[in-house]
Amino acid sequence: PAVVHIRTLTSTGMPTPAPKGKAADDPRYSGEGSGIIVDSEGYILTNHHVALSGDDVWVKFVDGRIQHAE
Repeated sequence: PAVVHIRTLTSTGMPTPAPKGKAADDPRYSGEGSGIIVDSEGYILTNHHVALSGDDVWVKFVDGRIQHAE
């Protein structure tokens, strides 16, 4: 239950190749990764490229809850 799914959205501001399933003119890029909850305060450990890949970060927990990360 400590493993979470992380999704990030970024306003790129410049043309970039669109990920599969996204429109080529979509200004938002979606990145994904996983993480592990490491303490009762809610801190999550993940890879550097996941944490810094977006301006808007969302976390999905094993029970299906989705929460915006701060």
